[in-house]
Amino acid sequence: MRLFFILLFLYLSISSSFASDCNITIDFKSPPIISENTHKVSENISILRKNYLSYQNENGAKLATNVNCQLLIGEQYQANEKEWQNILKTNFTELSRQGYQKVKLTPLEGEDKFFNGKQEHREYRFDVTKEDDTQVFYVVNILNEKNTILYSIMISGDSSITQKIQKEYQRVLISFIL
Repeated sequence: MRLFFILLFLYLSISSSFASDCNITIDFKSPPIISENTHKVSENISILRKNYLSYQNENGAKLATNVNCQLLIGEQYQANEKEWQNILKTNFTELSRQGYQKVKLTPLEGEDKFFNGKQEHREYRFDVTKEDDTQVFYVVNILNEKNTILYSIMISGDSSITQKIQKEYQRVLISFIL
């Protein structure tokens, strides 16, 4: 019994603190796969990107929790409409790169949105199709108060588990602490 509590404590400590390098806390249901890279934009500007990807099985379908943080070094995000459109375009480009042809975008605004933080953010739902496979993505892009870090939280899975995707999205957003 004592071993169980030790293992439980270790699991909870690891799963919720994995994102601490990005100055955030997120409660992952399983330990995420972590990757990072640096992209040099110019001689004085770089982007350090860290990605946390966790999977779980829901009714035979894979549900993915993907958290990404991008630290902009040598510059600040402007948080203007053009920049938000570029961020959205990047989301579309990534979906196209993965082979999705049909993309339906639904901005989540007003009572439809789930993120309640005060930080600048944009929230969306994507319904995407590749051949006979339809996936649902709930996405929020958030800027920190200093406009130096862009956080992207994406919860996705097969359209057959849309309600579970939405519940997981809400759960993750509740655990998201800057």
